[in-house]
Amino acid sequence: MKNPNFNNEGYESLKVSEVENITKVEWENIKIFRVRHGDTLYKEQLGGLSEGVIDLTEKGIQQLEDAADKIAERLDKKTDVISIISSPRQRTKDSAGIIKRVLTERGFSVWEDPKARVEQDRIRSTDLFNSDDEVIHVSDPEYVEGWSKIATDMSQKLQPGETGVQLWKRGAIPSTEKAEDVSNRSRDQLTFLTRIARQIQPKLDKHIIIVQVEHEETMDDLLEFASEGKLGIAAGNGVEKGEVIELDIPVKGNDIVVTPISRGLEPTTVTVEFDHLKRKFRSKKHEIE
Repeated sequence: MKNPNFNNEGYESLKVSEVENITKVEWENIKIFRVRHGDTLYKEQLGGLSEGVIDLTEKGIQQLEDAADKIAERLDKKTDVISIISSPRQRTKDSAGIIKRVLTERGFSVWEDPKARVEQDRIRSTDLFNSDDEVIHVSDPEYVEGWSKIATDMSQKLQPGETGVQLWKRGAIPSTEKAEDVSNRSRDQLTFLTRIARQIQPKLDKHIIIVQVEHEETMDDLLEFASEGKLGIAAGNGVEKGEVIELDIPVKGNDIVVTPISRGLEPTTVTVEFDHLKRKFRSKKHEIE
């Protein structure tokens, strides 16, 4: 995708000269909180979403409020500036709105720039294709029809104990985007974030914090690799709704520190080496002292 869908230049306006009582700090990383959207009835996907109505259940709202609280516990009001981005799907946009509300109410600086593109197309949910192998847009009537048909067909294909997303992961839903392709664009997004760490953070006095609200399938690639296959869709324990995974992406070097806040890995915190030029993870996890 040609455009990274995020305005890097806007960050350069966050200079210490504009903020009093901030000591110059050379930050070693940027911090990313990858969050899965909250519980939803998937009305945008399966039909029934009315204008002005959020695509989250009451449980989903609570999940995101809890996620925001977990994020807030790991932030510093004096030094951190937060940007919230999301997939363009309604359930993720609604989830991002809840996180923004909670963090703002708790006194954190949530940076807004009219030039910033807060909807990140690379972390959208799985695409649906028509009979001509063309992507069906969410606003197209075929979108709801297509997903409704898939939901019906799943009952005939699911193996005992298997979930719908596992069925997708093993490539048994031909009218949808392949898991490999979703992973590739997820890594493209990680490359984009790496460039922010390397090119933008060194120019700033405040610490860049990005909250990225997305989907189980876009978060699966990193979780599966970091856990050496013990966690993820294929293993039957993928990213849960409202789950938060924290990443420390370095200003220098390739080691990304991964901390699943909502549940543990063994060890609890791991690093993965990410070659952002080749879009590949290059090493196995190792324990952080």
